[in-house]
Amino acid sequence: MTDGATVYNSLKKVEARQWSANRSFHLPVAGAARPWLCLGFDRPLLILLPDSRQVRDFMADADSIRAIPEAGLLNVAESLPEIALASFGGDRQMLEAQKAERGEAVSRWADSGGILLATPGALMGPLSLGGDRLALDKGHVTGRAR
Repeated sequence: MTDGATVYNSLKKVEARQWSANRSFHLPVAGAARPWLCLGFDRPLLILLPDSRQVRDFMADADSIRAIPEAGLLNVAESLPEIALASFGGDRQMLEAQKAERGEAVSRWADSGGILLATPGALMGPLSLGGDRLALDKGHVTGRAR
């Protein structure tokens, strides 16, 4: 990874002033080197990959190095699913379910950090973020507040 004249072999070695300046970094690597660069990283991280095959490859490579004590965020890495508009042939409920699933993935990442892997298509797709929660207990009657 390069930043002008500086070369980094881990995201953890990037100085705090560069992160606070809202810098973006280009990682010219492939294969298992991608998750390796994330070892020991402790901040929320969005990784944009060109296609879903590379997202799956990143997750598989991350699985192989998760046992390393410095794995850090690799243990909570997840991918943002792409929306499959054509696959449900106008089934509105399935489209809404996909948007809710995508919204939950983003909410988990926003709440707990970790690594969120996405493709450009996944970032551009719609999502739903739930606002209210309903607590259900077995054996109790639950009303609906309006």
